[in-house]
Amino acid sequence: MERVRSLPKQWPTVACVALVVVAYARAPFGGFVWDDVHLILRDARLQSWSSFVEVVSSSFWSGSPLTINEFYAAVYRPVVSAAYLVEMQLFGANAVGFHIVNIVLHIVCTVLCIRWITRRIPSAPPLALFFGGMLFAVHPSRVETIAWVSGCVDVWMVFWLLLGLEAWHGRRSVLAGVLFALALFSKEVAVVVPLLLLTDHFLLRRSTRIWQPWSISTGIITAALALRIWLVPIAATGRPGWAEMPVRVLSTLGYFVQRVALPWPQTVHPAARSYDAASNEIFAPWAIGLGVAALSCVAVLAFLAWRHREKYRPWLADALWFFIPLLPTLNILDIDAVARASDRFLYWPLMGVCALIARAITLALLYDVSTRRAVMGLAAGVSVLFVLASAIHVSHFRTDYTLWAHEYEVDQSNTEALWALAGMAKYEGLSDSAHQLCTEGFQAADHKRYQWTAIRFALCQLETSLDLAIPDDPETVVYVRGVYDQFMEKSLLSADRGTLRFDMHITSETIRDRLMADPNNVALPRARAHLVSGDTDEAIVQLEQITRSYPVAKAGWGMLIAAYQRKGDVDRATATASHAKRLFGEELDR
Repeated sequence: MERVRSLPKQWPTVACVALVVVAYARAPFGGFVWDDVHLILRDARLQSWSSFVEVVSSSFWSGSPLTINEFYAAVYRPVVSAAYLVEMQLFGANAVGFHIVNIVLHIVCTVLCIRWITRRIPSAPPLALFFGGMLFAVHPSRVETIAWVSGCVDVWMVFWLLLGLEAWHGRRSVLAGVLFALALFSKEVAVVVPLLLLTDHFLLRRSTRIWQPWSISTGIITAALALRIWLVPIAATGRPGWAEMPVRVLSTLGYFVQRVALPWPQTVHPAARSYDAASNEIFAPWAIGLGVAALSCVAVLAFLAWRHREKYRPWLADALWFFIPLLPTLNILDIDAVARASDRFLYWPLMGVCALIARAITLALLYDVSTRRAVMGLAAGVSVLFVLASAIHVSHFRTDYTLWAHEYEVDQSNTEALWALAGMAKYEGLSDSAHQLCTEGFQAADHKRYQWTAIRFALCQLETSLDLAIPDDPETVVYVRGVYDQFMEKSLLSADRGTLRFDMHITSETIRDRLMADPNNVALPRARAHLVSGDTDEAIVQLEQITRSYPVAKAGWGMLIAAYQRKGDVDRATATASHAKRLFGEELDR
């Protein structure tokens, strides 16, 4: 009988789990997209259990062949890296298992979040718990975190955080500290946990003594942070930009507030950066206004909590669970990210909003029982809208093409979408489409003052122009060859012919080194231009240098064999082909 009587009390949890299952029913059928390819499929460390020590003691990105900047090279998330290793051994290159793990973790987090809200608001009726839990479970901002395999970073962090809060509530400070440390090893944002524990203690008027357990848990977190800095030092990157910092931070906060209140359009780049003609960043006035409004609300709550402590302190405590976890993502330092805000950064902060909503509904039902039906109708309506919006956005993460085609549809100046779509078009042999996309990408990057991106798009234009010019337009082939030669000799990337209109002097050694690190950027297209234009001798010289410097560049070996054959040097062509076959285990296309 006791079990039957207690069952109705569990309906908010059961209903929220059911909503997650419905909203993400199609997520397991998606593949690896975006960073998944570099972080998982192409990470050589994940292919064997023997790499476990290396995986948990090195940078999150260190196993990726992708050239990354200083900031990302210093990211350390051993819990997620170890999870990838385990999942790769269990599921191989099948994304279904990875997606199911994400969904299961999110379901567990949803259940634990409802338990956390229950502890914060003991008088909360089931309807209030359902509304708060539903926001956590199926708010449309969750899709990027759950339907994208690499989004699991935030899910893992919150999973350990919520388990740590369970231990903290049970007065097991050592276990709580260990679990909080695991959250820190999942994502660096968890470093603010000790501050939240303090604000909760003072604002919710906990009767228990806090300093000893807090010191123990914080000491463990500090030790974990020290270990993290020792293994992978924090990058000295990012610029303060003091003059623009206030508007930068306020606009970022405004974007986050907007994504909570109105998560539309559904995009992975809701706050893409843009610049004016003088290369000054443009900050949307509405975002700054929202940021000011949000801070004003917190200031008012703080004042009311000071003047009327008992009544308003819990509201301030809940609000801080939104603002404090956002602090590391508010662009206090400018790290040159493509977008100022992302939905995945809201996975933890939304807990504060969930608690605020549950507290508001509890208060409304306490003073006005007649509002129950209205709240039930609102909860049902919002649930349906959120589930539909989430299910639609889940479909965008099915493949790289569906993701970036959607992003291009949302914003045709999205350089990341243009780059991804251009690469797919090149792979499919659609040179016309690839060239058009690269041209659009260069114009967008140039307008936004993304120098590195503009250079990559300009080189993409050159390569696709070469594809289109062969074999019927020898004049363009010679012109493109000249542009490549000029870049190699003078670091000047300049063209003024047809759609090729750019003029950039590459003065940065860092940028030049990044370009030279991958032969596909300049070296191979340049050698190809020489080869197809009839300058076979120079092509051979360049290709011999490429195969020495980049021995794993298959295309270089194939072109070198073709160049020897064109030169009539059959012996060297045969010897090179044999060497390449031994090197790659297969005959190469020439």
